[in-house]
Amino acid sequence: LCKKNNKKYYLALNIFAHNEDIRELETILPKLKKLDIDAFIVSDPGFIQILRQQIPEVQIHLSTQSNVLNYESVRFWKEQGVSRIILARELSKTELVMIRKENPETELEMFVHGAMCMAYSGRCNLSLYLLGRDANKGNCAHVCRWKYELLKNNSNQEILMEEQDRGVYILNSKDLNLAARIPEIISMGIDSLKIEGRNKTSYYIASITRVYRNIIDKTWKKIKDTKVRKTYLDELNKVSHREYTTGFFSSSDKDLFNFKSSEYIKDYKMVGMIESYEKHQLVINVRDEIKCGDEIEIIFPDIIDDQVIEIKKILNTSTGKELKAAHNGYRIMVPVNNKAGLIHNLIIRKKNE
Repeated sequence: LCKKNNKKYYLALNIFAHNEDIRELETILPKLKKLDIDAFIVSDPGFIQILRQQIPEVQIHLSTQSNVLNYESVRFWKEQGVSRIILARELSKTELVMIRKENPETELEMFVHGAMCMAYSGRCNLSLYLLGRDANKGNCAHVCRWKYELLKNNSNQEILMEEQDRGVYILNSKDLNLAARIPEIISMGIDSLKIEGRNKTSYYIASITRVYRNIIDKTWKKIKDTKVRKTYLDELNKVSHREYTTGFFSSSDKDLFNFKSSEYIKDYKMVGMIESYEKHQLVINVRDEIKCGDEIEIIFPDIIDDQVIEIKKILNTSTGKELKAAHNGYRIMVPVNNKAGLIHNLIIRKKNE
């Protein structure tokens, strides 16, 4: 599917590998050779060595799990045959500029959006210790988001963990959002921008990706439209997220954590996908409740094409009966006025009540 659409696809092998993982990689490598993978994302030197021996022509990208924080580390990994370095999140703009200056020929990638880590990019055992889910093997349960209490030894007496206006969510990092800084980042010479999307929905990925894609494209074309720009930035508030921060790029330490709550902000939700549109009839595969009177938004690859439709009538495609509301699993038909550009597989959302 990726190749058909002229897209690259990478395979993440960025776990912290034990002996049994080395053996497993050697077992599956013959199958991986056949997949025409554009690059492997790797953090373990042993994995890198095996890949260079077994598939010498393949591109290797160094994972952020390797925590590259300085220009000498970039040089070292380049000498090991790594073609792209995915830099640690814990870098300021000044440090990024220096790394680029000292390594002008090496591809550099950086995170611009998504969940942050209270440790250094996943180098944390909290999830493994408390739930048996290993963050270093891609299975973090984000237990750092929890509210913690401190108790005195051998008693249930709670010790208050309050310092001035800070609360008890002492490990709870905010979400990264560098959308407004993309022109600046591009001018710094960063080659690739990375969005963190583990365990996220298709709606989240589609919404976030289109914002960055459009900002990047308009930056390259030197289009400066503050109204459109605000529309893109506002879009990032329409997906489930925690309070945003610019991370280590420009924020102070006080702006990195939310000490009061780890709740997600959920103003909108995905309610369906368009299956087809023909003769003023919109066929929708329903994912969440849609009812008569709802205003739904149909989202396009470019935000400025988004359309708002009021639901005035709902028909069950199976029975032909009119419905007041439809729920997950329903396939419905909605009459609409002639709308330009409607195609299948577009996501539909509505504001949470």
